[in-house]
Amino acid sequence: MLRLGITGGIGSGKSFALRFFEKRGYPVIDADDLAKRCLQHDNNLKNKIKFQFGDDIYKKDTLEKKLLAERAFSCEVNQKALNDMVHPAVHQETITFFNNAEKGNHPLAVVEASMLFEAGHFEIYDHILLITASEEIRIERALLRNNLNREQILSRMNLQMSEKEKSGLSHTVIHNNGSIEDLEKQLSIFLNKLFNN
Repeated sequence: MLRLGITGGIGSGKSFALRFFEKRGYPVIDADDLAKRCLQHDNNLKNKIKFQFGDDIYKKDTLEKKLLAERAFSCEVNQKALNDMVHPAVHQETITFFNNAEKGNHPLAVVEASMLFEAGHFEIYDHILLITASEEIRIERALLRNNLNREQILSRMNLQMSEKEKSGLSHTVIHNNGSIEDLEKQLSIFLNKLFNN
């Protein structure tokens, strides 16, 4: 079974890429969803988060996502602290996901992870696909799809590894500066090559 990791910055189109594989019947998972699940149900992690970011991060045992985002993305030190707590938990969940997909005899399983390289566990993937686009296009897309302003989007971009660094570490890079149809076409070509190499 091939273990595919999809990564890319905010507004790159990586979520569309994940849905592309899901529509074709492959098991997929979003690392952000895994992180949310861990933050909501892993008591050990919840205690660490409260200690680092304040007891008010959880209200009646429910994570205050907006408050955590405000505090975690306010500076590099806070983001690193959050990542150092969340990434190991997500890594374990990712391994479980891959193991279950393998037991189901799937030829391919796909994980979308914006912080794939930053998390430091990229050796578990057989192939890493980077979806990228010019910074201005990514900002425009993010403004349309997120409840974030331009300054917040740029702040998140600046806290992540550069697209150039990610390109150097990825097996395949797809440039998504065009339409949805263009991206879908590129993904179809990529999928064919993945199984025919």
